[in-house]
Amino acid sequence: MTEPPTIILPVEIQVRELDAKLLLTCLAAEHDFRVVVGCSAAVNQRLHEMPRSLYIGKGLSEADARMFRDARRLGHAVAAWDEEALVYMSPAFYLRRKTSAAALATVQALFAWGEDNAQIWRAAPGYAGQPLFATGNPRADLMRPDLRAYYELEVADLRRRFGDFILVNSNFGQLNHYRPELTLHAADAPVKPVDVPAERLGTWGDPNMVAYRHALFRAFRELVPQLARRMPALRIVIRPHPSEGHALWREAAAGCSNVEVVGEGNILPWLMAANAVIHNGCTTGAEAFLLGRPAIAYEPITHPVYDIRLPNALSHSVSNVEDLISTLTRVMSEAVSRDDTKRQLADRFIASMEGQLASERVLEAIKNLLAQGDLFETRGLIDWSKGQIASRRRRLKKLIRAWKTGAPRSDYVRHRFPDLGVAEIEQRIARLRMVTGRFGSLRIRQRTHNVFEVTRG
Repeated sequence: MTEPPTIILPVEIQVRELDAKLLLTCLAAEHDFRVVVGCSAAVNQRLHEMPRSLYIGKGLSEADARMFRDARRLGHAVAAWDEEALVYMSPAFYLRRKTSAAALATVQALFAWGEDNAQIWRAAPGYAGQPLFATGNPRADLMRPDLRAYYELEVADLRRRFGDFILVNSNFGQLNHYRPELTLHAADAPVKPVDVPAERLGTWGDPNMVAYRHALFRAFRELVPQLARRMPALRIVIRPHPSEGHALWREAAAGCSNVEVVGEGNILPWLMAANAVIHNGCTTGAEAFLLGRPAIAYEPITHPVYDIRLPNALSHSVSNVEDLISTLTRVMSEAVSRDDTKRQLADRFIASMEGQLASERVLEAIKNLLAQGDLFETRGLIDWSKGQIASRRRRLKKLIRAWKTGAPRSDYVRHRFPDLGVAEIEQRIARLRMVTGRFGSLRIRQRTHNVFEVTRG
């Protein structure tokens, strides 16, 4: 190819992914790539309008597989990473819950968080030996000491608003969904364990797992007033997962004047501003470790099959409120010391904690793939037509739904990706410029609602 192609970076959850994908966007634009970045729902509806591009998916589910197939029919190349590859119960459960054999078979390249992630994919059904790079994920870049200043204004603002505070991070989206009709209710779970077919074990179709997660969810809600009463001098901020509703948490905090339920912004400045974070099986535990912040895994109940191990293993583990209070008091009064055992564990899961940024490794891999000359395929008219029909049908369905409901975007899409304009994208890139000393001549334009194109100026 005589010039770099377009790279498409769809963003599902704005507060989780956008800042990191803008870092990769800026690096790519410096190397003369044109990058389209923005709301995944909006990007996917207009894939048939995009120039021939390298589409980098954010996961490997069945829904992703359909999108990858349509993208390739349209003449795009497809690569992917999995935003959620760090949090799983076991490799077998991870593949069952989060990875589709069809998606693995369709992508032309994979970017793994680390060697653990890469090893699981290599042994997975559907993997056909396509290039697999243990690059790390761009989200980890913004946790490195040299880039944390990107969030310094937000950290200062949070400390002004909340003073000394403890962050309670929740990860119960399927049990407390933002869309109530998607919630798996406790009443549907068995009182006693039932036999479950092997193919459903560890999935949301496993009633024993649903019952266990509900018991853990109840324990966290019961913790809130106890923590508020025992530590009255501290503010307690409950941060629900982006897919969660807030009502049940506000109900748990009723009558507690030092508790607030807040779901705004990227998690990283919250972790940097908080005195400590409490979680169970949440990516937050790994993120806090990378940031050098104290994290406590509250494990009032445990299960040999259903617990999510990595975030808890990188945290201080406690099993009751008394131990939680004493551990909080201790970790908030002493500096976080280096733990070589935890560091070695983290190194196996996250490849980019030192040396080249994950974003630089991803870009280098993309350039090497392009240099080999076989990333983009020539598609026949029938394939291209099928891709056009599927993409246009997807957009038409969304337009019809919007016309019927009177809302141009679903509440859930808006919840995951609030509206943005060019000015805010420019502001975020200006912060990256300040931190890195790079990206001085980039041009940003809006392609469509919540979708932006970035090129070298």
